[in-house]
Amino acid sequence: MNPPARRTILAISDEISPRLNSCAAPDQIGKIDFILSCGDLPFDYLEFLMSCLNVPLYYVLGNHDGEGFFRANGQMDYQPDAGESIDGTACEAKGILIAGLGGSIRHGYTVKNQYTEAEMWRRVLKLAPQLLTNQVRYGRRLDILVTHSPARGIHESNDPAHQGFAAFRWLLEWAKPQWMLHGHTTFDRPQRTLSTRVGATEVIYIPPYRLLQWSADKT
Repeated sequence: MNPPARRTILAISDEISPRLNSCAAPDQIGKIDFILSCGDLPFDYLEFLMSCLNVPLYYVLGNHDGEGFFRANGQMDYQPDAGESIDGTACEAKGILIAGLGGSIRHGYTVKNQYTEAEMWRRVLKLAPQLLTNQVRYGRRLDILVTHSPARGIHESNDPAHQGFAAFRWLLEWAKPQWMLHGHTTFDRPQRTLSTRVGATEVIYIPPYRLLQWSADKT
């Protein structure tokens, strides 16, 4: 399977965008093909965007998602009612090969969606056979890696809670996705530094959202 000629992707993470959180969202951003969420967003926001834009949603969860979100009716939920979780798995979305790994480095008392480096290595290695299957079926391992946290040494913050994973650096070198999309970190940097080239991969910092244009010449 060859990658599609062109797709428009809405990537979201960490912060609710007032521009998107209204019924005018379709007029604001135009037609998109699907949504990718990097985590730490209220589930009713994800469900609203999926319904309002009438497109599929693929998501991973962030570290704060492990604490759950209260809905307007007072109910506590730990995952959205719609969309497809790609945490720890790979899938094909409109011709694009996607895989996801949610969560952050272990840094606090809440252990849900927080991982030690060794635990994340196990998750990455568990994902690898699916990417090898992609290689056999499609001639490439991965197009887009969706994570909550950054890779080690890329877009990290200085505090322990916002460090990246070394396992992700290995995955980028081995699978060679065209994009890695992530959130989680907090920093004030010029717009040009929100995207960093690492080998074959463009690593893109998402919060609160980015409209991304995928084209076949990326492969």
